[in-house]
Amino acid sequence: MADGAYNMMWDNTTCSWIKSLSNRDGVQYTIGGHPNILSAEYLSTGNITDDNILPAISLGTKYVITAITVATSAANTTNATVRIGFGATTVPAQGATNADAVAKVIMSLPGIAPGSGAVKGNGGGIVGIGGSGEELRVTITNMATGNLTIVVDYYTIDN
Repeated sequence: MADGAYNMMWDNTTCSWIKSLSNRDGVQYTIGGHPNILSAEYLSTGNITDDNILPAISLGTKYVITAITVATSAANTTNATVRIGFGATTVPAQGATNADAVAKVIMSLPGIAPGSGAVKGNGGGIVGIGGSGEELRVTITNMATGNLTIVVDYYTIDN
């Protein structure tokens, strides 16, 4: 298939087949994003364990994360450690050294210098999808002073 070739795709809105532009491997050229993206801000001024970043959800609903930003205040006197992941009650535990990867972890930052941070995603794609009823949770350690802000762009889907 040559670049710019058409792929046939089912359109649920019109209940018909439509042509979609794709590359030679059949990957469609699309504009990323979701029409109902929400943003939420979470502020912490100290250590916290397994706290929800986003509102609680019920079974049958999943969070889809499209971007996440973690930033620390320049007033912090220590390098904060942050672990963010999906869980019904806890953030997934960190694995042993040289062990298999731990699933459902979105970000794991071992030491964020004061006045800096990290970004994952840009809102146009999917960073992570939680399980049914799983909240996006955070554990923050080594926060002596200052604050830490987490901003999440997300939407929800049904199972």
